[in-house]
Amino acid sequence: MDQVEREIAQLYGEGARLIVDVSELHFLDDHGVDVLVLLAHHMRRQGGLMALTDRRGSIREALGRAGLPDLPPLFTSVAEAMLALDHD
Repeated sequence: MDQVEREIAQLYGEGARLIVDVSELHFLDDHGVDVLVLLAHHMRRQGGLMALTDRRGSIREALGRAGLPDLPPLFTSVAEAMLALDHD
C-alpha cells in the first residue's frame, strides 16, 4: 500500500465529510483521477461523503474524460460543497 492509500485508509466514520479543493490544480492525470475515485469510494464505504471543489472547472473536464463526471460530486466553492454535504 503506498502513502496515499495509507492516508486514505485513516479517513473513516459514519457521517464523516471530506472536501478536497482542487482549484489550484492545472492538470490531473490518470493516477490523480484514480486517487480521487479511490478516496470517494472509501469515504462512501465508511459511511462518509466526499466532494471536490474546483472554481475554474478544469478538473471537471478530466473527470468527464475518465467517464466520472459526478463521482465524486464537484462544486465551485467550499461553501457550496459544505452546504450540499450537510443536507445529505
